[in-house]
Amino acid sequence: MPAGKSGPKFLMTANYLVLKGYNFSDSYAMAVAHLTDRLKGGGSFATPWPRSTAFPDLAQRKAIQQALGSLGLYSGAVDGRLGPVTQAAYARFQAARGEVADGFVTRAAYEALAATR
Repeated sequence: MPAGKSGPKFLMTANYLVLKGYNFSDSYAMAVAHLTDRLKGGGSFATPWPRSTAFPDLAQRKAIQQALGSLGLYSGAVDGRLGPVTQAAYARFQAARGEVADGFVTRAAYEALAATR
């Protein structure tokens, strides 16, 4: 669920990891996989990609990592890079609050974590 609970959902196969072996970006791997599907006659995504999502800026991303660390959910570097470790930590935060634990870090995530301080 790279776009959160409201966006399209994907079932990834081993080929996805092969694509990421060339370029570790999820966006790259998904684009190549989707292009391949389209070239084979597949259609567009069943659920459209959300267009109005607000994302945190660098300072807010660092604050998210710091807040998750303060809660004991994150032990990685506070660098503002929202990779799989930060996403997993945020998913644990969401699960503890009874929310859908999609790990999709948006500006709303920043606001929710700021409210815990």
